[in-house]
Parts: sequence; structure tokens; C-alpha cells
Amino acid sequence: MFVNDNQAQVRDKLTILYVLHGFDRTITQGQLEEFVLDNDLMNYFALQQYMGEMTTAELVEAVPMEVGQGITITSKGKSSLDVFKDRLKSSTVSQVDQALEQVQSRINMERQIQATYKKINEGHYKVHLQMLEGSDPLIDLNLTVFSNSRAKQLCDHWKKDATSLYAQIMGTLIES
Repeated sequence: MFVNDNQAQVRDKLTILYVLHGFDRTITQGQLEEFVLDNDLMNYFALQQYMGEMTTAELVEAVPMEVGQGITITSKGKSSLDVFKDRLKSSTVSQVDQALEQVQSRINMERQIQATYKKINEGHYKVHLQMLEGSDPLIDLNLTVFSNSRAKQLCDHWKKDATSLYAQIMGTLIES
């Protein structure tokens, strides 16, 4: 019984490493949880336990991001995955590969559209709206607004409809 449990834990940890390697970029804890849970790869509590153990073993690491912390596979984690990848079920590898293809475009879009704001002094907020293509900005707007609610509203609207707003701005500029 314990041997099978241990083998299942090893497969689950390898699955997490395979997912992180498949993203090929730093992702948030929430993105990892969403991916693992949406694809029924393991339960939430097992994921948290394994992440803690793999962090201690330096197979994964927390890295700072613009907002919050992200998770990435370390070189030690990649080496372990390379050595033990054959222990993963082929059905799991196929499932993860298919799910990664679907998620990659959504994550790429989230990364390409950025909207942040910060208080610069009493009653003034700086709003930064950006749309990137790769690492090149298609549009990069810095605005000053006079209320927290207006700054939040602009960011929310940009995140929801940046592509359309960009097209409108370009259309207006070209017509002028």
C-alpha cells in the first residue's frame, strides 16, 4: 500500500514539474492551481503539500513578479524531470499537453495587456495602460486621474476590452 502511495506522490510531483516546464515562464500560484484543478490532475491539498516539499527540495522556487510572486521550475527541477519523466503516464502527458495549448494563448493575452495604477499624492493617481506584442509596446498610456475609483475603472475597462479600445484610438488618430 505505501509503495503505491509513494509512487503516486512521485507521479503527482513529476506532473507538477511537467506543467511548470510546459508553461516555460513564471506563472502565479493561482494559475498553477487553476490549471491543476481544472484538469483534475490532483486535489488542492495534495498540490499545496507537494509544492511545499518541492520548494524545500529546490525543484521549484518562488520568484518576484510585477504584482505578487510567481512560481517557476528550477534547473534542479528540470534535471529531475528529464531523468524521471518516463514515470509519468502517457495519458497524463497527453492531457497536460492539450490543456497547455489551450491555456497558453489566454495567458499570453493576459501578459500582453497590462493595467496598473498607483497613488502619487492625495487625490492623484497614475494609471499605466499598455498593450504589448512580444516585448514591443503597441500602445503605452500614462494618465493622471483624480480618484481611486476612476483609476480602478480605467484599469478594469482596459483589461476587459483593450483590443477594441486600441483599435478605436488608432482609428481616431489616423482619421485626424
